[in-house]
Amino acid sequence: VVLLAFSFALYRSMVARRRAEALSGDKQALLEQSQADATTDALTGMANRRKLFDDGARMLREFPDGGSISIGIFDLDGFKNYNDTFGHPAGDSLLAHLGHQLADAMAGRAHAYRMGGDEFCVVTTGADAKRVVAGAADALTGQGARFPITGSSCTPARPPEGLTRRKVRP
Repeated sequence: VVLLAFSFALYRSMVARRRAEALSGDKQALLEQSQADATTDALTGMANRRKLFDDGARMLREFPDGGSISIGIFDLDGFKNYNDTFGHPAGDSLLAHLGHQLADAMAGRAHAYRMGGDEFCVVTTGADAKRVVAGAADALTGQGARFPITGSSCTPARPPEGLTRRKVRP
């Protein structure tokens, strides 16, 4: 009887441990999914503003002094009129389409983000920043029957003589 009771207790302990391990794995998967959701724009599947801030802080910490980081910030001209005329579902579809075009155009060349609304951003390093930003502007252009959509941009850069890691650390 004692051996049977001991065996049953051992079995229950093993089952409880396996359940705890499975639950721990589920929690880890849930945490990872939650983190991915928090840094991904739901409409386009692109990285979002939060991811840009996280990546920007990491880049400033890790990027070598003397290097350059360029940021292209885009606002879609004509989008409000398009959205008001054709409705929000059509506007969402257009944003998703242009976001995919931007992500495809920037793959391997720059990091692309949707900031929200009709605002997008690309971050690149190196000497070909102007070409990368021009490619992003081309990707964020659409032509409909009556509504051309183009992107206005601003491109601030961290020049070699600009910020350094020592200057941005608290």
